[in-house]
Amino acid sequence: MPLRDVRSANYFMTDQWHVTPTVNEFVESDPKYRRCFWHVQTTMLIHTPITAIVCLLGIAIGVVALELPHLHHHTPLYDHVLHKYYRRHKHAYLIIYTATASLWIGLHSLHLLTLVLAVIGTQLSRPMLLRPELLLLLVQLGLLLAILISVVTLMILTNQVMPIILTIAISFLLLTCTYTYVVVWCHRYLSDKYRALMEILANTKSVHFKEGKKRRK
Repeated sequence: MPLRDVRSANYFMTDQWHVTPTVNEFVESDPKYRRCFWHVQTTMLIHTPITAIVCLLGIAIGVVALELPHLHHHTPLYDHVLHKYYRRHKHAYLIIYTATASLWIGLHSLHLLTLVLAVIGTQLSRPMLLRPELLLLLVQLGLLLAILISVVTLMILTNQVMPIILTIAISFLLLTCTYTYVVVWCHRYLSDKYRALMEILANTKSVHFKEGKKRRK
């Protein structure tokens, strides 16, 4: 039986006395897949464009840092930490700076691709397509957490506030945390839905096999 027929049918007879509900009724009616009256798929689709905007903003920040490297010379981070290394190893500093900015741009560009895969996986009920997004989000969380800890430590040591860097780090970290939660939640839902669908297909094939066997008799 085609997949669309399995999803559109109301009930399937797994045997003569037992009725199994469709995959939509089996999974989507569960309250654990709703938060504040919103279904997990709705939450995912709402949060996705917000995350895409954050990715584009991250790419824009990386491009500005790459094209206008002199701007970071006016930051407290450069004044207290980086300027000494820049004076002693200017060539190596520029290579590391360019590589860091390029890595930042590449990470957010890759995130856009995994974001598209996650949306496709959500629409097609394929949880495996969400796993690249989960992996990349975990990497981003680690990097952003390291950046935030470094900034806070530097602020404590220098007794100077770095509002711009701190705001960017906290904003990106919070948005990444919330989206990671949504993706994990959606992955769980899609996994349960896919498992239920496979079970229904297996039961349907079993019924067809039994019916064919009876007809041959």
